[in-house]
Amino acid sequence: MPQKENQMYKIHTSSNVPDSTYFRLSSVSPEVQADGSIVIWNGRGTRRSWGAPETTSTVVVNWGDFCAVHVGFHHKHRGGQGWAYFVAGQRRTWAQLTPAQQRRVVKAFRLGVPPAWAAQPGRIKGNPTPYRWGQDKPERKAS
Repeated sequence: MPQKENQMYKIHTSSNVPDSTYFRLSSVSPEVQADGSIVIWNGRGTRRSWGAPETTSTVVVNWGDFCAVHVGFHHKHRGGQGWAYFVAGQRRTWAQLTPAQQRRVVKAFRLGVPPAWAAQPGRIKGNPTPYRWGQDKPERKAS
């Protein structure tokens, strides 16, 4: 169900994270529900000898019919992170976003909205000089 203009998505947080030794980003990626709300996952699984599986989701932008979420997770041998974007109730990739939407996400990233360990979301369309890690690194506010 598409959102009305300037109406933010309703976000539901679930602590029912995968309680398994191994899982993928797709297991903890945000999902759009039938009512147009978005479900994200935050929490820890059962502790084991190696630690506990954990998922952290951060809503970075929630404005009008656009929402951007950063997801990070870890389990026994590794972890991962990724970005999820929603426009008018539909999942989108970074390349499918408008330059204005991309700028909004990058601005929130540089202001320190996602965790400090989060990877940059992507390159803004039409930007002739993409930012590369370690080169002219812009200052981020401490979170």
